[in-house]
Amino acid sequence: WILFSDILLGNYDAYLSEGTDKAYALLAQEYRKRASGTFAGLFETAAALAELLGVKAKIGSDLRRAYAEKAAEDIAAIAGQTMPCLEERLGAFERAFEKQWRCENFCFGIEVVQLFLGGLRSRFRYIRERLVSWLQTGETIGELEGTWLPPCIIPPVTEDSCLEMNYRNLLSYCGI
Repeated sequence: WILFSDILLGNYDAYLSEGTDKAYALLAQEYRKRASGTFAGLFETAAALAELLGVKAKIGSDLRRAYAEKAAEDIAAIAGQTMPCLEERLGAFERAFEKQWRCENFCFGIEVVQLFLGGLRSRFRYIRERLVSWLQTGETIGELEGTWLPPCIIPPVTEDSCLEMNYRNLLSYCGI
């Protein structure tokens, strides 16, 4: 689910423990050691995914903290170093996954994965552009402005609010 969690929205960041990024890095090393013989492709794909998740697991909480503190230097590092690294690791995972797919599956079905990963790449670029814009112009990043609510936690009903469950609550934090 880390792969599916949006960086700006931080949907599942609360469920990640400290050191998740390091655990994925160690896992990737272990998979790389095992990447030989009959199952080399499987372990190469798993290693590439672990390397991607190792970066992605930490970036959302780091970004949210840096934005709350208005730490321009940290946000510049995320935009200039971490986001490009994330895109690079996504590309490596895509290549490994496609290679494995061609070895083990029929051609049908990979288009679904390619569409998702392409959308993820587009979202990464968009986030990087928003961060650069914030650095250059101070333009707010709405996703980082609001109070973060992890999923499955229902906000309390107060006298000036009402709790309404509808599809919009599942898709967005926006109450429009």
